[in-house]
Amino acid sequence: MKLISRGILKLIGWRMVGELPSHRAVLIGAPHTSNWDFPLALLAFWSLSIPARWIGKHTIFRWPFGSLMRRLGGIPLDRDETHDFVAQTVEWFNREQELSIVISPEGTRSRKEFWRSGFYWIAHGAGVPIVLGFVDYQRRVGGIGESFIPTGDIHADMDRIRAFYAGKTAGKNPERSSPIRVRSGEIARGSGPTVPIVGPTCQRSCRDDLDHHHRGRGGMDVPRDALGPLRPAAAATAPATAAAAPSSSPSR
Repeated sequence: MKLISRGILKLIGWRMVGELPSHRAVLIGAPHTSNWDFPLALLAFWSLSIPARWIGKHTIFRWPFGSLMRRLGGIPLDRDETHDFVAQTVEWFNREQELSIVISPEGTRSRKEFWRSGFYWIAHGAGVPIVLGFVDYQRRVGGIGESFIPTGDIHADMDRIRAFYAGKTAGKNPERSSPIRVRSGEIARGSGPTVPIVGPTCQRSCRDDLDHHHRGRGGMDVPRDALGPLRPAAAATAPATAAAAPSSSPSR
């Protein structure tokens, strides 16, 4: 599949760069302005040997397309108002030893005034890095860029994300691109942990992956001390009364 995907990308004039620095991550892709983004993303993942998964509404996994959707990396989630999208996705990370989930923060192909913050709280709650994926239709290049562990200060971390994407990407329909920002209310709630944090095993594993990538491959613009201290084991048993994360539901 890797060679076939690279052949197709070469045939249509695209190239993909980068590599996934951790075996557990939330990979965001921007901008998302066209239906073509999905097949292009699949070709990118296969060509870079990235076992990425994506989230879809549980109803699209019913017969007759359910099997195909799962083979393409889909994860079914119930996204009605009675289910917490962030908590469901964090639970997937708790169950899986290796999991990289792709999320479109814009949540739609149409222009919106804000990004949905679910991707951020999922990564923060699961203790995994956010990996910045990009697609540039003007230069016909896409791939994997910077990675970092979310600090819990969503305002500061969004500044970092904006800096990465500045002048880097051009969607197929640029007029549909959404500004890279979250609602002010999300920023106000970003002062601390808002969903149960997983244990130190994931924290240490993801940190070691990022540290190795930073030392040995030079492809990630993350200072060693930016990864922050490991959480103590007690964090794995956060009280049930902890405040719930903002339940933003980015959709494909």
